[in-house]
Order: sequence, then structure tokens, then C-alpha cells
Amino acid sequence: MISFEIKKQVVLIYLWLWWITSTNICVNATNDSLKPGDTLNSKSKLCSKQGKFCLQFSNNSIGSDFPCLFISVNVDYGTVVWMYDINHSIDFNTSVLLLDYSGVLKIESQNRKLPIIIYSSPQPTNNTMATILDTGNFVLQQLHPNGTKSILWQSFDYPTDVLIPMMKLGVNRKTGHKWSLVSDKFNLEWGPKEGELNIKKSGKVYWKSGKLKSNGLFENIPANVQNRYQYIIVSNKDEDSFTFEVKDGKFAQWELISKGRLVGDDGYIANADMCYGYSDGGCQKWEDIPTCREPGEVFQKKAGRPSIDNSTTFEEDVTYSYSDCKMRCWKNCNCSAFQEYYDNGTGCVFHSWNSKSKLCSKQGKFCLQFSNNSIGSDFPCLFISVNVDYGTVVWMYDINHSIDLNSAVLSLDYSGVLKIESQNRKPIIIYSSPQPINNTMATILDTGNFVLRQFHPNGSMSVLWQSFDYPDDTLVPTMKLGVNRKTGHNWSLVSGEFNLDWEPKQGELIIKKSGKVYWKSGKLKSNGLFENIPVNVQHMYQYIIVSNKDEDSFTFKTKDKDYKTLPWWTLLPSGRLMGNEGDIVNADMCYGYNSDGGCQKWEDIPTCRAPGEGFQKKAGRPNIDNSTTLFIGVNADSGPIVWMYDINHSIDLNSAVLSLDYSGVLKIESQNGNQ
Repeated sequence: MISFEIKKQVVLIYLWLWWITSTNICVNATNDSLKPGDTLNSKSKLCSKQGKFCLQFSNNSIGSDFPCLFISVNVDYGTVVWMYDINHSIDFNTSVLLLDYSGVLKIESQNRKLPIIIYSSPQPTNNTMATILDTGNFVLQQLHPNGTKSILWQSFDYPTDVLIPMMKLGVNRKTGHKWSLVSDKFNLEWGPKEGELNIKKSGKVYWKSGKLKSNGLFENIPANVQNRYQYIIVSNKDEDSFTFEVKDGKFAQWELISKGRLVGDDGYIANADMCYGYSDGGCQKWEDIPTCREPGEVFQKKAGRPSIDNSTTFEEDVTYSYSDCKMRCWKNCNCSAFQEYYDNGTGCVFHSWNSKSKLCSKQGKFCLQFSNNSIGSDFPCLFISVNVDYGTVVWMYDINHSIDLNSAVLSLDYSGVLKIESQNRKPIIIYSSPQPINNTMATILDTGNFVLRQFHPNGSMSVLWQSFDYPDDTLVPTMKLGVNRKTGHNWSLVSGEFNLDWEPKQGELIIKKSGKVYWKSGKLKSNGLFENIPVNVQHMYQYIIVSNKDEDSFTFKTKDKDYKTLPWWTLLPSGRLMGNEGDIVNADMCYGYNSDGGCQKWEDIPTCRAPGEGFQKKAGRPNIDNSTTLFIGVNADSGPIVWMYDINHSIDLNSAVLSLDYSGVLKIESQNGNQ
């Protein structure tokens, strides 16, 4: 009995040791192959000989919602170039890739009874090896006694949504197997008969690349995104295929996105999501345009978030993808916008045109929105204001463009065109480049500047357009007056017939009316203040003056960083310039002869006027009659008089004026010299 128990323990220990040694071989990261009996677990990775690509397991952090086996560029979760069928559920912590002694390549996981078979031959296969190559291809090969090798299975035969150099699209004529990219309902395929790349949705061709021209470029792919590639097209009894190489030898990829876009390292190769069944640019025609749509109409990115109101409808069916929502909205004449309903991109939300949304800066300081005619403009317009309901307006887009408030939409399309669309007119183009521009974004900044920028592959960005280049009647910190020397563009405030400009030669602010200088600020003194601006209204500002080969400019900021109110200067149509602390200047008090307070002289005083005279607020409405007294009467011609001012004061009727000046003095003035 004791002897039996000892033997039993020995056998159990032996079996346990055998299981440990056969299932926990950790492949060294410098090793590129699995030999029969080797495994790869979730804590290890298999890398190609030169270390360019690695095969490993991931959790759900690389684009898949579930753990999976994938190949990527050799950095932590670098560009993923291949994933094994993500529809197979595995447990990340216990997943193991195994090549057994019969040549079966499989994934084992504790959460499933049966392994996931990647490759299995009808007959056991000896002398096999699975290797990750420096092309990114994971290959299972059989080694023959004569030293030759044959491929049993390879990852390049089963691409996912990414195409890399030497990975093929097309068909293997020997086996009938097809190579294509798949992303949701879209496929990228090679059409050997026409010699074209095709993007299909559910079997329907949405886009074609066009023929390969004599210059080695496809007709319907922008030259700037394909000039780095050399295409390799093979057509023989074994295969019809397409692939590419990179001329400079660097890594490159094409990725098919679930919305139908094909994206390369240098931008969009194809926008099949912009194909509506009637349009051009490689898009294919399969139906007539709806009667309520016009040629050239497309869905575009919308600035802001549409309001959820009674014009909004929902489609909660999870089988609806982005492209399904788009086509359903396109065919519905009452639909003008859509978005995905669920976070995973399924379901639909359909909207009618509305202008109730607003786009706010990151810290919520400023908002861009449409207004009706209640903020100073007589017509609906696009404006930027401090983030309160119709707070201080710091910028308005050209109000001379008539728009319909209820249907007005600001949009940025895929060619980089920023525009306002309204049902009552053609689009108002805010910015458009001579050539289509990819990778653009329009952002409202916490300075109040609305900026359209292009993002470049190297991570840099360039400004294409900005609202600060087109101020209207309000100047805020970092908004400039002056001239851009590189472009010749002038920055100035405009209000009615008046302009506020920066004059770099004299180093002065000037107010002009119809080109004539009415007022100058004077030089900037050593105390940092302008000569002709009251001290009490400018002590809070720090002026910033730039003069170099790129620009001559003036702007300001507040000295107190904790100043709670937005600093602003506004030019009124009367010529007055106002700031937070009061009037900066009253150019409307400049008459052409008086040079006080910065006013400029351009003519002599009329003989009937005296130095110091100026127009002032007038109390009441003057009555033109023959009376020589100031009186109050019943409002009828020659009605009863109920009061007269002291008639002992002699006045001249034709020149007599009752006035209330800015100091609160109520007086009667007359050319006979008495007051």
C-alpha cells in the first residue's frame, strides 16, 4: 500500500513537471520562430530577425474590443498591420499560441474548451516552423529533407484593414483564394480585368482608382499621396495581384477605415464615404440623385454640436453603420445632418438644419455661434462672444452676407473649405485653397481667435485662416492692428466710416474717417502711456509693439493677470473709441481746426464759429418759430403757455440753443454772446 502511494506521487510529479516544461516555454524576444512544441504566451512576443515587426497578444487597447493576436511595428503597441480573427473570444492572461508536433498552429485559452485552429493539415506534418519575417508576414513553413521549404499558411493571405509593402490584393489562381482588405462593410480589392483598385460596400462598387497612367500614378488618387510608391502588378497563371513598395525603403501603410476612407501616411488615398451614387472623382454611379439634392452636395464635418430637439429622430438598430446612416439621411429630403447613436459607431441620430448650437473654447472663455439681429447687427450673422448668452461680442463675420438664421450651418469639408451654408443662398466661402487640403481643423481658442489649421505628417501645423486677421469694431488682447509684411494684409478696426489703424512710422494709433486722419494717440512715452489718451483709461494696459521684416503691429494685454473682466476696445460708428474704463478718445469731437486731445487740423474754423465750440447733447426737441423766449406750452400751435424762462435775458432767436454738456451744465447759448 505504501509502495503504491509512492509510485502514484512519482507519476503525478512527473506529469506535472512535463506540463510545466511543455506549456510555459517563454520565447525570447530576439527569436523569430516557433518550433514544434514552442509556445508564445500573453507576456512574451516573437520579433522578426531585424526587429522590425513583432507578434504578440494584446488586451483590448489597440482598436479591438476584445483580446487578440496581432502583428505590429516593433514598438509598444505600434502600428498594427495584422490581427487574427477578432471574432474568436480568448482570455488574455491564459492565451497561448502553440505549434504542436503534428504541424498544427493554434491558440489555446482557459475560457474555451476547444483551441482556435489557425492551420491544420489533413495529415500530420513534420518538420514545421512558424516565423515572423522582416516584411511583417507570419509564415508557417514545412522544411523538407532536401533543404527546400513550402508555405503551409501565412498571415499575408488573410489581411485585415491594413495593407503594407509586399502584402497583396487580388486572387491566387492556383487556390482561388482572394486577398482583400476588410473594414466593417467595406472592402478594398484589386480588379485585374480593369487594372483598378475598387472599394466596395456590401458588394456594390463605390469607388475606383482609375487606370495606372504612364507616369506610374492612378487617375483618381491625388498625386501628392502616391508619388512615394512603386506599384507592382502581377498577372499570370498563378495569380492576379497588386502590391506596392516604397521608393525610399521606409515603412508605409494603407488603412481602410470603417467609414470607407482609404488613408495613407500622406493623407487620404480615397474617400469612398463621399460617394453618393452619382458623383465623380472615382466615385461610381448606381442611382439618380434625389430630387431634393443638387450635384456637388455632400455631407461635411459640422462645427459644433447640434441641439437635440423635436426635429431629431433616432435609429437604434445596431446593424446600422456610419455609411448606412449617411445614405438613409441622403435619400430623406427632410434630413440634413446625422451622427452615430452608440459609442461603437452604430445606430443613427438624424437632424434637421439648425443654428442653435455653439462652439466654445477649451476653457469655455469664448463661444462661436449664429445670432439673430439682437446683438448689434441688423441681420443674422456668425459671431464670437464672451461665453455668456450674447456677452461682449469680439468678432462678427461679414454682416453684408445675408443668411437665414434657422437654416444657417458653418461647415468644414474634407477639402479644407470653411463655409456658411443657408437654405436661402449659395454657400458663403470663408476660406478655400486653390488646391484641396487634407487634415484640417477649425478651433475656437481661449484668446477668442477662431483658427483654421492644417496638420502635417511631421506633427507640425500651419494657420490657413484666422478671425483675428479680420477684426470688425472690437480689439481684444493679442488681436493686432498694423500690417503683415509677408502678405501685405492690413489689420484695422472698422465701424461705419471710421477706422482705427496703427501707423508704424510715427508709432501712433490713428482714427480715420473716409481716409482722412481725425485723431492721433501721440507717441508712446517712457512711462508706457500714449500722449493723447487719458491716463485713467490706459493705466491697466501693457502695449506690445512689433516691428520686423514679418510685421509692424500693435496689440495690448492687461498688466494684472488676475483681472476678471475681458479687456476690450470698441470703435463706435460716431468715431468714439471706448475701453473698459471709459472713453479712450472722442474722435467725433474733432472738427478739423482744433488740435487738442490728439485731434488733427485739416481746415480753418468757419467764421461763424468760435474756438472751443463743439456739438453737445441737446435737451428736448428744438421748435423753429419766431419766439424769443424759452417756454413750455400745451402741444398745439399757439397753445396755452404754462411756463417761460426769465425773459430778461436777451437772446438771438436764430442762433439760440438749449444744451446739456458732458459736465451736467444746462444752458442757453446764442450768437449774441450771452449764456
